[in-house]
Amino acid sequence: MEDTWRGRGLELAGRSRGPGEGRHPDDDRDVRLRQETLPHDKDSRARALRAGDLVRLRRGAAVGADHWRGLKPDDRYRVVVEAVAAAQRDAVLSHWSAAVVWGLPMVGRRDERVHLVQGPAAGGRSRRDVVRHATHVAVPTTIVDDLRVTSAARTVIDLARLGGFVAGVAAGDAALRSGTATRADLEAESRLRARAEAHARHGRSRRSRTGGRSRRESR
Repeated sequence: MEDTWRGRGLELAGRSRGPGEGRHPDDDRDVRLRQETLPHDKDSRARALRAGDLVRLRRGAAVGADHWRGLKPDDRYRVVVEAVAAAQRDAVLSHWSAAVVWGLPMVGRRDERVHLVQGPAAGGRSRRDVVRHATHVAVPTTIVDDLRVTSAARTVIDLARLGGFVAGVAAGDAALRSGTATRADLEAESRLRARAEAHARHGRSRRSRTGGRSRRESR
């Protein structure tokens, strides 16, 4: 695995904001992830970590401890998302990980794990800090702050499905207010997701029936 330190780490320079979202009252800086210089050699990094001068995000990624302590919980999660995305080729952020990039509320987020969506042939497993969601249908994506994420509408529907009604309503209202999604976008994505899930259920049922006959015939 390639070492992603490269002498640098990630530092959040403000709150995440998607295209079209209005300026937040707490924003007094440009919203970007910028880099801060970290020790270049492994021994210096190890000493900085032991001394508490750096906070390890995951293998090969860290931030300055003073900066980390000054971040709000959502901003900390954004930094973790950036660190994972930097190490995952062709990563598509989804669910709460897409929501933090879009600047949508993350109601129901249970932990710091980063969510990715991918086709079933992409391979890879969910790990301690990464959850991979397999899909058999095309997923609408876009680039926000140099990160590939699911569309705002798809993100809202994913949150409603995984996080529940309140999570979906909170994210949907925010997406409508910011202009990152329209009501038509949300309705279309909801219909598409319902059809995809119905197709998946039909496929599972058909395989179950076929498997049952095969077992009986083999006796």
